[in-house]
Amino acid sequence: MTMPYSPGRALFEGNATATDFPFSFKVWGTEQLAVTLTGPDGSSRPAVGWSARLDDNGGSVTYLHDGAPLPAGWKLAITRDMPFEQQIDLVSGTRFDAEVIETGLDRATAERQQLLEQLQRAVILPPTSDEDPVMMAEQLLQAEKSARASAAAARESGSAAAACASQAAASQQAAATAAEEADQSRAEAAARAAAASQSATAASQSAEAAAESEDRAAQSAASILGLQVEVATLDPGLPASGDYDPETGILHLGIPKGDSGAAAIATPTSLGSVMPQTGDADGLELQADGSLRVRTANDTQRGSVLASVTATAHAVPQAGEDGTLDASWVPRPDCWDMFPPFVPVPIWKATLGGSDGRRAIMPGEPGAREEWILCDGGSDGKGDVVPDLRGRYVRGASEAEPEGSAGGSEEIAVQLSGSTGATTLSTAQMPSHAHGITCSPLRVEYSANAKDYDLYESGSKTYNTKAAGGNGSHTHPLSGSVSGTHTDPHLAMNYFIKVV
Repeated sequence: MTMPYSPGRALFEGNATATDFPFSFKVWGTEQLAVTLTGPDGSSRPAVGWSARLDDNGGSVTYLHDGAPLPAGWKLAITRDMPFEQQIDLVSGTRFDAEVIETGLDRATAERQQLLEQLQRAVILPPTSDEDPVMMAEQLLQAEKSARASAAAARESGSAAAACASQAAASQQAAATAAEEADQSRAEAAARAAAASQSATAASQSAEAAAESEDRAAQSAASILGLQVEVATLDPGLPASGDYDPETGILHLGIPKGDSGAAAIATPTSLGSVMPQTGDADGLELQADGSLRVRTANDTQRGSVLASVTATAHAVPQAGEDGTLDASWVPRPDCWDMFPPFVPVPIWKATLGGSDGRRAIMPGEPGAREEWILCDGGSDGKGDVVPDLRGRYVRGASEAEPEGSAGGSEEIAVQLSGSTGATTLSTAQMPSHAHGITCSPLRVEYSANAKDYDLYESGSKTYNTKAAGGNGSHTHPLSGSVSGTHTDPHLAMNYFIKVV
């Protein structure tokens, strides 16, 4: 084959997705490849743990960086790493195989292409230059160091300028704050003077009130001595009552009874009640043994924002005897609304309908959901199209196959052409055959008596024909073709996508 020019290098940038990296230059083994990584900091090192697949025009390298796709900010390069050796030994007087010679020329061409690719990345002085390459390299390195130092100095200057600006702004703000505090101090001084005047007046009034309070306290202390409490239960529905007799020192409390006949601990009219026990709300109820129980209201008496699917409309959840809620109060979210949008989903036994006959009618539902559209490559109703997944399966995108590209075929066609290797038949492999030979008898005339005598060699003798042919080889042509279709074992289902 011929060896057209190829760049000899494939360069890729990480995107946290791709793990397969193709290249389009010829090599004869994976040991003739070099894979190099460059990190975000600019340092390079050989990659390890990669594998390669080769074909006639190149191949591809599979690589995972720490068990994951190459992250953004990293670069990967694939180059040749030829051995630069020649192992073809041609012997004079023997047959030269053209394929062997051409392979040697191809490998030599690949080595030259590798050198050319490396030279294209090197710093090369012009032919007319008389500069020393070593000195030139040192000057470049020194220039790089100077540039880095200048950049660092520029960053420090910028930071210092920003710090000065920040300090100036802080000083200005401090001055404004000091002015405001001075104004506030003057206002507070005036307010304190006014408050002092009011305090003097209030002190006089407080002294008078204190004297009155002392008199009332003495009277209350005398009346509270010997206080007793009497509790009476009232009929349900009556308001709670309280009456204190200062002469006897007895406090009479009237508390209405609940539905159970026991005195309730609170009523709607009792001040400070936080858990009323009324006819239209739940509350606590005191039992005869001193324990508390929850007294519940009926469904029609409650006013609530909660609702049950099976209970009376606008009724709140009611606990059972064990204090738990029944199944009618368990939330039932719409499972189809929980799916994220723009994700193709295969749905079993979903049918088609809706505005354009492409909307999904979910199993068990009477109508179509307009936001769920068949993945048939048609319009999504939003100015774009949905993916076409009819007769296809999903494959991860890569640089060679970007998102939205389609490929593959169910048709298979295989063609075979060529010939068998050169073959030389041995004597044992020759077909059985014979070569005819014609011999004339030997005649001698004897003149003495004018008689003729025929002379023949006595006995039998085998005569061989002369060898012919060049002991060459021959080939048998070989050709054929076959075609058909192939699909993996599968189950066909409709793909739908939710578009919002």
